[in-house]
Amino acid sequence: MLFVTGIGRVTGDKISVEYKKQKWSYEGIKKLHRCLKDNSIVQNPVRDFGRMDTVSKMTVAAVALALYDASFSGLNSGIGIIGTSNTGSHSTNKEFFKDYVDSGRNMARGNLFVYTLPSAALASAAIVFGLEGPLFFEMYSNAPFYQLLKSTERVIIDQKCKGMIAVYADKYKVYAYLIEKLDCIPNGSDIMTIDELSNSYLQED
Repeated sequence: MLFVTGIGRVTGDKISVEYKKQKWSYEGIKKLHRCLKDNSIVQNPVRDFGRMDTVSKMTVAAVALALYDASFSGLNSGIGIIGTSNTGSHSTNKEFFKDYVDSGRNMARGNLFVYTLPSAALASAAIVFGLEGPLFFEMYSNAPFYQLLKSTERVIIDQKCKGMIAVYADKYKVYAYLIEKLDCIPNGSDIMTIDELSNSYLQED
């Protein structure tokens, strides 16, 4: 069965985890990494975190929180990552174009260009946490969260991987869910199945 073993959430000024029932506040996107480090969510510096665009920073943080929530230490174990967003990399595309025009159309920042690809945020998280499984970015015409979970389930089954991190992002929030294939629910655990997570969102809609 597929279980949701960790959930991390990042908004404009707060981060939280579901099962450990913890949350923290931070002041501005530039302080996000410091908040993660001060609360032992990440142990080591995240390379190039300061160069990432806002959505990528929030994605990396949400993935870190989901792994922390699951007490997951089995990196390099075939876990993949899949995500969706209602804007893709639209805001970074605009920033890159403005940067290009302002510099006389003859030069633009290379690191900014990287984040004009909607999969860049997921790739950044995969590199930071050593995720070696499949990586997909998808966009859906309707019910994006439901479709994301269905795609996650399909990838785990088709690719025969141990699990996936599903990332749901928009301009103001990023949620990450570690979904693993387990034979049974761990003793004493109250973790949800992927179907229970999907149904909880359908009920909220």
